Amino acid sequence: MAEAIGNLQKTDNHTPARLVVAGRANPGAYRRLAAKLGVEEKLIFLGAVNNVQELIAATDVAVLPTFDDPCSRFILEALAAGKPVITTKFNGAIDLFVDNRHGRAIDDPRDIISLSEAIGYFTNRDNLHRAENAIISDNLRQNVSVARVAQQLKAVYDDILAKRGRR
Repeated sequence: MAEAIGNLQKTDNHTPARLVVAGRANPGAYRRLAAKLGVEEKLIFLGAVNNVQELIAATDVAVLPTFDDPCSRFILEALAAGKPVITTKFNGAIDLFVDNRHGRAIDDPRDIISLSEAIGYFTNRDNLHRAENAIISDNLRQNVSVARVAQQLKAVYDDILAKRGRR
């Protein structure tokens, strides 16, 4: 993602984008890449985070350019918190939001141009607020809630048990 921020900086040096990176991985290589790209002041490395909800609350947009994620909890929690998201078509969570309404789903996590354009799109406050309002008006908090998923899973099991009882 440092490359995406670097590309964004090349196209618009005044874009207020900052990237907050959380995770257990050693950030050394990422710090060196950020320095090489001249964007080290735009990246904040937090390391492991115990409470992802606090991190989400402090951000404008949740970004997860994954290669393979059946359904990212991070993206679902961001949507439940009313935050627009940027992820890839390889994230099962895209089935629960509308691309270009609640966030952006890019085709390939290696596509630096698309990723930087998506990040740049949400540096515009009007675009950010439009997506936040869509998340609220479309009731995504309820639609992606753990309670709803549990209710749907229970309904599946109830259906299976009912069909077995009929045999």
